[in-house]
Amino acid sequence: ELPKAWWAHEKLIDQCPQLLCVSSSGAGFDTVDVEACTKAGIAVLNQSGCNARSVAEHAIGLMLGLSHRLGEGDRMLRSADRSFSREDLMGSELGGKTLGIVGIGMIGASVAAAVKARGVAARVVAYSPGEDAKVALAAGWIDRVCEQASDCLEDSELLVLSAPVSSIIELMPAIAHTLDQHLRAGKKLAALTDTGSSKQGIIEAAKALGPHQSRFIAAHPIAGSERRARKFDQVP
Repeated sequence: ELPKAWWAHEKLIDQCPQLLCVSSSGAGFDTVDVEACTKAGIAVLNQSGCNARSVAEHAIGLMLGLSHRLGEGDRMLRSADRSFSREDLMGSELGGKTLGIVGIGMIGASVAAAVKARGVAARVVAYSPGEDAKVALAAGWIDRVCEQASDCLEDSELLVLSAPVSSIIELMPAIAHTLDQHLRAGKKLAALTDTGSSKQGIIEAAKALGPHQSRFIAAHPIAGSERRARKFDQVP
C-alpha cells in the first residue's frame, strides 16, 4: 500500500506548490485529503469502476472459500497435524443464504449482479445512501433496500462492506450493536467481506465489533497476499 509519506494530505500539499492534480490508481481515494486539495485548488480524480468486476469476482470467491473453509482446510492438510477429522473441515453452502451489501456503488452493484446471475445466494439485500440501492432494486440485482446499514444484518448470513473506509468506520458501531443483539439471540453471521481499498476499514470494523470479533470470519480481497482470510481476533 502507499506509504503515508506519499498520501495527498496537507503536509505533502505544502511541499508541492506546483501540484495541479491528484489521481488515485483505483476507485477509492482514502489516501487523499479531498478538502485540503480543494482548498489548495488541486483537482482530485479516481479511476471509478476500473476494477469493479475483478473485485466483485474476488469477493464472491472469498465468500465461497470462507463458507466452505477452503483456506482453513488447505492449511490443515499441509500441516503435520493429523488429529482432525473430515467433519472438522465441514463447511456450508451459500445456496439458501441471504447476502447483505453495505454500499451499492460500482463494486457493490457488481457483486450483487454477479451473485444473482450465478445463483450464489438466495436473496440479496443492500443499504446505500442516495438512489443507488433503488436503482439496483429496479435492475433486479437486489431483493430489498435496507433503510439503515444495520438492517443488512436483519436476515443476512453474509455481509459485504463495499464503502469507503470513512463510511465503514462511521457505520460499524450501529452494525456492531445490531450484531450484538443477534448474537445474544443465538443468530450467527457467517462471513464478513470487505471490498474497500485499504486494510484500515476491516481493522476498524474489527475494533468496532469488540468482544464479538472471534465470532466473525473476515476476508479482505485486496489487502495483500500474506493473509487473505483470517479470524477477526487475529487482526493486529
